[in-house]
Amino acid sequence: MIGALEKNYLQYVTAIETDLEAKKSHNKRSVEKIAAHLGITNQNIIKELTELAIVRVARRLATTPELITIEQRFKKIVELYKNQATLSHRTSRSMKFQQYSTPAPIAYLMGIYISTPRKENSLYFEPSAGNGLLTIALPIKRTFVNEIDEVRLANLRTQSFSNISSLDASKPFEKYPYRFDGIVSNPPFGHDDPVLYEEYTFKSLEQIMVLRGLDCMRNDGKAAVIIGGHTEWDKNGRIQAGKNLIFFNYLYNHYNVEDVINIDGHKLYSRQGTEFNVRLILINGRKNKPVGYSPLKDGHDTVVNTFDELFRRIGSLVPSINTTDIAPKINPELPSVSQSQKGINDAIEHPKERERFSPVRNIDRSEIITDPKTFQGRQSSFAKETVDKIVSEGFDKSQDPIIVWFDEMARKYVVISGHSRWEASEILYNRGDVSLKTMPVKVFIGDKDDAIDYAIIESNRSGKSEGLISDVLAFKKAAEKGMNKSELLRYFKPESYLSLLKDLSLLNISGRFLEYLSSASEQSFPYLKRNAQWVGNLRRIYPQLSDSHETEMFDYLYKKGSTGLNTSKDTLYNLIDRKVMAIDFDSSAPLNLSNMPAVNVYSDPIREQIKDVEKIITDLSRQRAQKEELIARAKTENMRDAIIRITDQVKDINTIILRKIEDKQRLEKMIGKVEREVVFDLFSIPEETASADIEKKKAKLKARAKFLFLAAQF
Repeated sequence: MIGALEKNYLQYVTAIETDLEAKKSHNKRSVEKIAAHLGITNQNIIKELTELAIVRVARRLATTPELITIEQRFKKIVELYKNQATLSHRTSRSMKFQQYSTPAPIAYLMGIYISTPRKENSLYFEPSAGNGLLTIALPIKRTFVNEIDEVRLANLRTQSFSNISSLDASKPFEKYPYRFDGIVSNPPFGHDDPVLYEEYTFKSLEQIMVLRGLDCMRNDGKAAVIIGGHTEWDKNGRIQAGKNLIFFNYLYNHYNVEDVINIDGHKLYSRQGTEFNVRLILINGRKNKPVGYSPLKDGHDTVVNTFDELFRRIGSLVPSINTTDIAPKINPELPSVSQSQKGINDAIEHPKERERFSPVRNIDRSEIITDPKTFQGRQSSFAKETVDKIVSEGFDKSQDPIIVWFDEMARKYVVISGHSRWEASEILYNRGDVSLKTMPVKVFIGDKDDAIDYAIIESNRSGKSEGLISDVLAFKKAAEKGMNKSELLRYFKPESYLSLLKDLSLLNISGRFLEYLSSASEQSFPYLKRNAQWVGNLRRIYPQLSDSHETEMFDYLYKKGSTGLNTSKDTLYNLIDRKVMAIDFDSSAPLNLSNMPAVNVYSDPIREQIKDVEKIITDLSRQRAQKEELIARAKTENMRDAIIRITDQVKDINTIILRKIEDKQRLEKMIGKVEREVVFDLFSIPEETASADIEKKKAKLKARAKFLFLAAQF
């Protein structure tokens, strides 16, 4: 049974579909305006519904009889991708597991690959389906999908799939072995706990999910899967040792891998909210018996930079792609948007594509005002050096005009770019230069929000640096607009500076860190920029930290003499973590950092034990990788006895590794227990408590910590 969207959700999806079919471009802000008009404010819901609209339009383009060839349909889907809003919103889960949907043009070609040649009664499977993008070229009533995210699962249920499940795709699909003619998958790029798969150990979530999906493929089936990164090679032309070598050795040993295509994430993936480079793996059937391993690097290992290149690359494996229409018939469940539905958008104000500025015009200066607080991100409303220079040399009207925006409320033109030139003209006019009674200007065309964005983000980045505070404010404004990394780098270079602004943007704009960083006093505070980044990142990790807490951290670092200055990153992070994660933490109360007891004397020995265990795990993993390479070579030479003997050795190593991982987890829990016992109750000790009482309580808790540490040895 097909599920139904809530009424306002359906209206939103229909509105976005209408705009996509009309080739109207959107950004994060514009789709949020449409959603807000319909009472939808949850950013994750907006993102997922936007993607559902893309899926519905892309499926129509992929199956419409009006477009005869695969290439025609592909080009229309590329146009669709270029018009869609960037899906930049991220939840904590999507960031942890690096979940990104596939661009529609890539999804379409993956579906064409696995469904060619089309067989009667073929079945297809997408084990991590999201909203269904990878299925747009497949016959929907012959396609099984699986998804565990509740929002995406609900969106899948609005479509006519043959079967919809909600199973853990990192576990075996026990009902589906060797069942499907085609598999498409783009699993999350994140990491998970080590998983033993046959005689191999995989730590990458995407790799184990790919293998679980391939377990469901018929021996003569086809698969198209995406994994993160580009293949890296050693000096001998082999895939670099590590997780990728093991994974690809397994794939080439068990499947007919037709191609591994490196895709430029910046150029072909950015509208999905990421610029990660990815690989598209194309598989044509399972081998009759395991044989072979990953090949050496050759001239075919190039990076695809355009959709046309990708079309030609996959087309070389599907000869009929340019001549024969092999897509399924249009699905009656997904009709085109009717004319009556198009009326939904009429009630919503969309900014139309248009020129951003008027031609240059001369306006009487009495009609021009300034509002630097709103339209200036810098610390001062103009650059004094620039003003002095113009005043001394004279105002040249032939130079770039001042940019203004017409404020309907004030009925005046407000300067949004060119504040220094305007200030200089004011001085010269007041001194008697009557030629400046009228000013050459360009009028910015847009609403107030658009004008603020232009003034703070674009205009102030086009010339010399406007100062740190200006850049921090501009970064915050750009981030609010949903700009992705490549867009941010247009205004904030180099990448290291962008990273700095990302952390500093979490700080109090009027706080001590930014105050001193943006003044000559910076030299008086060693490591100020580094410490400011640490504290900014801490405020990202723990949103409950307040501006007062930020000031307290500044004082801790700079008013405790060498003790504060010598604080390491780990020490500071652990200190704040223990404070914030305490049961009795009160976000309105001080952190009382001076009351933090020294627990390292008891926890450090346990940390040393953890390092020893980690070293053992690393050494064993290296040994295992070497033996797995030996197994792969032995298989190519059919050395059965050696394969059995080395496989047993690998199993023994795996057993030891799992035991050591358990030891490490036990020790990590013990550290937490030691430190919680030591600091318990101390966080709430008032500053005015007598020092003798504090020392008495510390002594008692230290004794308890020592007991716990000794207990950890057994």
